[in-house]
Amino acid sequence: MNCPACNSILQECKCGQVLVDICSRCHGVWFDPDELRPFVEFLLKDQPEIPNAKIELWKKVRSPDSSSKPPRSCPVCGVPMKKFNYAYDSNIILDKCPECEGIWTDANDLHRVAVYKKGNPRLDAFGRSLVKDKRLQVLQSLHDIARLFPLSRGRLIFPPKR
Repeated sequence: MNCPACNSILQECKCGQVLVDICSRCHGVWFDPDELRPFVEFLLKDQPEIPNAKIELWKKVRSPDSSSKPPRSCPVCGVPMKKFNYAYDSNIILDKCPECEGIWTDANDLHRVAVYKKGNPRLDAFGRSLVKDKRLQVLQSLHDIARLFPLSRGRLIFPPKR
């Protein structure tokens, strides 16, 4: 197989339980279907020094179409690959084959995916507190609504589910 970025021959490399294809020239990595997630999980376990993700509360999400790079050909099928934003909002633009569903990552993309996947404990704690606060608000609202309908008036009638 040839590299879709620089046309060099890809070398197979086993990392954990995943066999990936790496370009020795540009350091891009080809993942067959269902290999990216386990590889990133292996990477996070193997390299605990990967930094936490930055907290970006007002991040603008990029469209995959905003990339100026021309479409690359799949090293397996030869079909033009489609660009996509990893996890929809990471702003890490990767290439995916619409036929075989393999994924190409450029050299720096893989590290960025690992950082994104690792997340940030402070942001996770903030998210949990927001969810807890929202649940309390919903419960209070339900309690307030229930007080408007005393049980002595009879039962509330709800429309049937469709």
